Amino acid sequence: MAISFDYLDFFKKVNGQIKKDIGVSVVSESTIDKQNSFPFITFSVVNPHKDLGRTNAASVYFDIYVNYTAHSNNELEALTVGDKLRNWFKSTDTHYYLGEESGIFLVKLTDNMVINNLMSIGYDFRNQFTAVFRVNSPEINTGMTNIEKVTPPAEKEI
Repeated sequence: MAISFDYLDFFKKVNGQIKKDIGVSVVSESTIDKQNSFPFITFSVVNPHKDLGRTNAASVYFDIYVNYTAHSNNELEALTVGDKLRNWFKSTDTHYYLGEESGIFLVKLTDNMVINNLMSIGYDFRNQFTAVFRVNSPEINTGMTNIEKVTPPAEKEI
């Protein structure tokens, strides 16, 4: 029986480190709350489990696709925060923290896209890209016991 993957822990590790290193709030795109002060970053899960079609005895590997969007009321600030975030994902320090310490491997980043939103009150300038992470979900023992080596009894002499 497989253990469920802990998405909450995954996003705490990734998004917590983004906030620490870049200094910008990271919130779920679907969060229903008052608007954060600019600039801020939102994330949304595009594909929570893209099966890779391969496993090993201890883990099931799969990819998670996540859109990250930098928001600002200033177009150049949105571009800068988006570029800073994308470069953060590409840095050696990030690869070490995510991969070696957390078991999260970044396998792909798409190019940044500008997706500005003209609101009735003002502007929400946006810069977005998709990050693809490779993770594993460990499996637990299915209840089958290991078969111990059995020595057959000696054959009788005829």
